Amino acid sequence: MKIGTLGAGTVAQAIARHAVAHGHQVVLSNSRGPASLADLVEDIGPLAHAGTPEEAAAAEVVVLAVGWPQVPDAVAALPPFDGRIVIDATNQFASLPPHPAIADLGELTGSEYVASLLPGARVVKAFNTLYGQYIAADPRHQAGRQVLFLAGDDADAKTTVKDLTTAFLVSRTWRGAPRSSPRPAEGTLATAPAKAVPTKAIDTRWQRPCSSSRAYRSTFRSVRASADAAAGWPEQSTVSRSRSRPARPSLRR
Repeated sequence: MKIGTLGAGTVAQAIARHAVAHGHQVVLSNSRGPASLADLVEDIGPLAHAGTPEEAAAAEVVVLAVGWPQVPDAVAALPPFDGRIVIDATNQFASLPPHPAIADLGELTGSEYVASLLPGARVVKAFNTLYGQYIAADPRHQAGRQVLFLAGDDADAKTTVKDLTTAFLVSRTWRGAPRSSPRPAEGTLATAPAKAVPTKAIDTRWQRPCSSSRAYRSTFRSVRASADAAAGWPEQSTVSRSRSRPARPSLRR
């Protein structure tokens, strides 16, 4: 499969390295031009190439991995996608810590806004809940494998992304509709670091599309609670955390 990236930061690089290691071609792009990526693609491997955003967007699967303020410019000059898949790895932070601010999209979720900028694209929300270093690391841990959350309207597109990522990154996925993708809460980061959890503790969540982010958060908490129980962690609220073990990322969105 040919995968393109709009953006070449830590998230795009992590996905690209896994993809190339599993025999996929990758075209990385950024706002500074292909020449700025020469050393990076050489380091990633012979299946990685530098290209323009237009060349990256012509791939079968395109990863949108730029900062939220850069999203409009990153996709402005792209032609219609004609049904190709776009993995939306963004979060709607207008600014990041130490002074985080969430972009006001009214009634739209972040992915609904992104989809409105990408005519003809089948948008699947994914990778926005993991920091780049967690994506880049070997997903196979002593405690289990990484868990990835997907959201999208198109069932076939979600299946394609699920199959692709299961092959080289994760073992379990939860799928919902873009309306169910969580909105970040003021003062929190949606890209929360994910601790490895025992896969035997997690039921694969092949849910029907849900109509609200509340349903998504409820399922997310259920998965986390199951994993915590299997790992021997005591129950606790998301507000008061014990210092006797590593703190979990906030579940509030």
